[in-house]
Amino acid sequence: MTRPSRFILALLPFALAGCREEPPKVEKAAAPVHVESAALFTPQGGRRYSASLAPYRTVSLAFKSGGYVDWILQVKGADGRMRDIGTGDPIEQGQTLAHVRVKDYDLAVSGAQSQLGGAQKTETAARAQLAQAETALRKASLDFTRAQNLFSTQSITKPDYDAAVAQRDGAQAQVDAARAQLEAAADKVHAADASVGQASLNRSDAEIAAPFAAIVVQRPVELGSLVGAGSPGFALADLSSVKAVFGLPDVEVAGMSTGMSLQLNAEALPGRPFYGVVTSISPVADATTRLFQVEITVPNPARALLAGMIVSVEARAARLSPVVVAPLGAVIQAKQSGQFGVMVVEDSAGETRVHNRIVTLGDTYGNRIQIASGLREGERVVATGAAMLHDGDAVRVIP
Repeated sequence: MTRPSRFILALLPFALAGCREEPPKVEKAAAPVHVESAALFTPQGGRRYSASLAPYRTVSLAFKSGGYVDWILQVKGADGRMRDIGTGDPIEQGQTLAHVRVKDYDLAVSGAQSQLGGAQKTETAARAQLAQAETALRKASLDFTRAQNLFSTQSITKPDYDAAVAQRDGAQAQVDAARAQLEAAADKVHAADASVGQASLNRSDAEIAAPFAAIVVQRPVELGSLVGAGSPGFALADLSSVKAVFGLPDVEVAGMSTGMSLQLNAEALPGRPFYGVVTSISPVADATTRLFQVEITVPNPARALLAGMIVSVEARAARLSPVVVAPLGAVIQAKQSGQFGVMVVEDSAGETRVHNRIVTLGDTYGNRIQIASGLREGERVVATGAAMLHDGDAVRVIP
């Protein structure tokens, strides 16, 4: 074969390729989709907030009188034996929980009472002396008046008149002295009575009693301990009611008022709703969170709710405005990180196509989600399978 022939044969495949016709492009079939329209939805109820339960009231009891702790209230334990009262035990109002040795205080009370008795006897004697002195003064005053009249008519001598004057002045001095003794005796009676009261108070302060029905939270004192005035003895918590405190934003706290009833649910007690009453609302927002603290008091007669439990509180909003919602299945992840979108169905020139639109999401309500922005009421979106579609794809809406 000659050289030109070989050159022609080499170019032949390229020539044939240039003459071959390209196959026609196949139009992608319209994908069948389920479509739903964005609609307005009025939320029922309000948001849920978490709160930690606290006792209705707590108190720390201390000894006011020092001494050796020689008695602590006994209760029957789980093993049937008696033991000192401790953490978790219920107590009644007015129940004595512990006391120090009271013998010394009893002796002090007896001594003060003896001093009071002696002072009272001295006061009684001083009253009697004053009465005698006043009687003598009245007689001396009458004698002086009579002597004065006689002396004016020169019926008695000057020495007799002077004797009547001296007798009257002496009786007056005795009255003054008796009154001073009575006042001193009365002061001693008052002082002794105060000593009796103080000794009796110290005797009563040797005991610790419960000011209200409660649960023992802590008992740092032990039998035989030497305690001083002010030493802690018991910490008590009143769980007949509990308090839940949580923060609300200004848009929702405006609809709150004291006396409102709210529902609470405890994770530790599923299926048991509890109801409390709003007892206080802070008039000032927290400087950091900008939330207003709301306190709820929940009756707890069975003491099922314990301090420290976490509960959820449903706060009803004052005014609930309708919002635009779409099916949860319509939301897809956008190409941009952290953004979401929906496939909006639009009819144009006899065709039905989808277009990807970025939206801002809000709260969820069951199987629907709020579209805060990017979608209007009545616009249609692909309800399921939107993630399989691309912007501009043709679709066929099926019932």
